[in-house]
Amino acid sequence: MELADVQFIIQADFLTPASREGIRVDDPWNICLRDEIPGAFCESLSAMRGILSINFLEFIPDQAQHKHDKYLAPAVTDILKTIISWKIVRTRDDKEWITPTLAMIVPSSALVDDKPILSEVELHGGHLQVGKYRYINPSYTRTSRSVLGNLGCGSLEVKTVLNTIERFSTFSDKTYAWIASLFAYFQSHISKDSGGSSRFQQIKYLKLDGGAWGTANHAFLPLEHALSSDVVDLDLAILDRQFMEEISKQSNARNFLDK
Repeated sequence: MELADVQFIIQADFLTPASREGIRVDDPWNICLRDEIPGAFCESLSAMRGILSINFLEFIPDQAQHKHDKYLAPAVTDILKTIISWKIVRTRDDKEWITPTLAMIVPSSALVDDKPILSEVELHGGHLQVGKYRYINPSYTRTSRSVLGNLGCGSLEVKTVLNTIERFSTFSDKTYAWIASLFAYFQSHISKDSGGSSRFQQIKYLKLDGGAWGTANHAFLPLEHALSSDVVDLDLAILDRQFMEEISKQSNARNFLDK
């Protein structure tokens, strides 16, 4: 009899009721067969990885889908316990296989020109070391990403982005387009009552007239007209006009700046 309630077919001599509808889940023989599923599946997956596409992860069963299945749930749990320690995740640069717990999913909202808004080096404070998070390959499907989440793979969340940005000493090496994309990202993810906006206000992310970088505190938009002679000596933090124009090309970025 075949059992196809998972992402693969299980074929074995299951004992069935007289109606032959389903199997006898409490029968000792069927339980014995069930307990052999994890080993057989993992052995098959290991042997076939070399000929399967990167999305072979789709064959791994979803624990949430089977958590109420008295018969299959133990087998699914054992499969995940085994595979979680395997190097089954391809890195974004397509050079390495890593374990799920060292992998990080990049949501589409955190991509700028199809690249993560933060590089892996920036994510780790300037040093890409062994044992640190690596971004997953962009070829993974939504189903594969869901499987990776079940296996402990993390995701590039707004909190992580904000914590990393706070370590930046300057934005001078970033393009105005990248900064605009960052502003648009935070505009979409940071609510006024989350505390993230106030934290961002302390970062020197604004290009000022004269070349320096400053915080949003007491910064002014570029003036429409030149300052009169009686106020020209005031020490005002005025945004660089070209910087402001580039930021304003993205409405969400300008809206974040207006906060």
